[in-house]
Amino acid sequence: MTLQGYTYHIIRNYLNKYDNNVLDVARKLEIGKSSIYRYLKEMESKGI
Repeated sequence: MTLQGYTYHIIRNYLNKYDNNVLDVARKLEIGKSSIYRYLKEMESKGI
């Protein structure tokens, strides 16, 4: 698994854990919520 794939799975697991609350996940991971949306969009467009 690539680093991008692993990061995608981490974000997805946190979203599942926090009922898809992007703001909570962003706080936990200490990244911006727009970064989560952008990253998910990029990874899903690549089929990861």
